[in-house]
Amino acid sequence: AGSMISVVPPAGFLLTCSMEGALKTISLPGGRPNCIDDPLQLQLREPLTRGTYAFAVTVDLPPQKPQVNTFNIMIQDQYNNIVDAAYGIFGQEIMNMPAERPTLGWSRAEPGQPTMITVGITFREVVSSLQALLIVLPELFQHDVQIPIDVQNYNPRFPLAPGLDWADTQEPDRIKIFLDDSEDVTVIPADTYRFSFPALMPPDVPRKNIWFICLCADRSCKQPGDRQVAVSFPMAGFKLYEVAPESTKVSASPAKRRALPSIFGAATTMLALVVLHAFS
Repeated sequence: AGSMISVVPPAGFLLTCSMEGALKTISLPGGRPNCIDDPLQLQLREPLTRGTYAFAVTVDLPPQKPQVNTFNIMIQDQYNNIVDAAYGIFGQEIMNMPAERPTLGWSRAEPGQPTMITVGITFREVVSSLQALLIVLPELFQHDVQIPIDVQNYNPRFPLAPGLDWADTQEPDRIKIFLDDSEDVTVIPADTYRFSFPALMPPDVPRKNIWFICLCADRSCKQPGDRQVAVSFPMAGFKLYEVAPESTKVSASPAKRRALPSIFGAATTMLALVVLHAFS
């Protein structure tokens, strides 16, 4: 069984796990592993067995996509023998989008119980190329939106589509927020924006417990990999009974005052998520 995970990123990527908050274990066994930043190595407290695992680390991105944009992931045993590996995993495109600091908050995390989810994103500059925001839930999670006002916007500066139907909630595992399309160009001012909606906690959280905020250039986007998605931000999910960070909670009334500033790292960082499938 594997007891160490090594990740070799493309040239120009700097993966970090040692700083506070830089590593999200998601579904790795044994709690927080020992880690080395460069090259990235995670020394697990319990060995991997057959199954799917996910974790997240912080990454400093290069200014543009490298010529060879592939990752290598290796699983080694206690004697440093490679027992499983995935080579040449294609990385995502690097887009020049002035958006950062995705946040995820929740009111409670008890199995089978309702919870209130809050997601946030910060635009550090004006953006005029988007038509929708797409929030994608992990498998087993479902939103519990019953009426349009169940989805709340906490910053009136966000250019929502007019009326009450600015949130598409037809699919139980995603919510799409439409921007105003009454003008030829819709401008999102530089600011922090947050949205909340009710959801149902599953009996247990999935191993691939990853949430996404996607910035869509077209309203027809449905999932993170769609060509209509300009940028997607993965966010590590939360465990059963985990308490949300105080900084992700919203104390303002919906659309009454500007949202509180978001956290989760510096402007030059974002979370990179890796999913493994161990065979032994």
